[in-house]
Amino acid sequence: MKNRKLFIGVTGEIGSGKNSLSDLLSKYFQAEVFVSSKFLIKALQVFLDKIGRKDLIWFVKKLTGKYGKDIISKTVFEAMRKSKNKVVIFNGVRLSSDYDTLKRENGILVYITADPKLRWERTVNREEKSDDGDSYKKFMKMHQTETEKYIPELGAKADYKIENDGTPAELEKKVLELFKPIIDKNN
Repeated sequence: MKNRKLFIGVTGEIGSGKNSLSDLLSKYFQAEVFVSSKFLIKALQVFLDKIGRKDLIWFVKKLTGKYGKDIISKTVFEAMRKSKNKVVIFNGVRLSSDYDTLKRENGILVYITADPKLRWERTVNREEKSDDGDSYKKFMKMHQTETEKYIPELGAKADYKIENDGTPAELEKKVLELFKPIIDKNN
């Protein structure tokens, strides 16, 4: 279908490169990026100075418990639909309700993944969240939490998969090779 808004969902484990992928799509294809955790962080910043994954997980449980599993994806997609950009990214597809909402919009899901040890090293170096310096053991345990445990399942349903075990330049090449035809077809 030509000249419609292209909805791209990005899923992947912690440290797999979701932000790097989204940044490349923004840079090369003028995609607007919507990060589910940024909506949550903005709300939590009213009350907390430092926000870690545990805080986000707690908040997600409270929101979805009271307002339904799709409350976050509904919020993100409402903002995405209002975007003037032709390509919009939902960075942080984590739940089946996120996937269902993406598919209702005829969107595509991209699964980005990498070796667990490499992903842990990336999180230690970036210090994006207050618990990014945790031990490898704690890092791996985090994958069993409510917001992370469905990612492999979503990855199996993804339309495209990117292995991000290489350099940033290698990721850039993979992203351009994969997305240029998809976006050209949509225009």
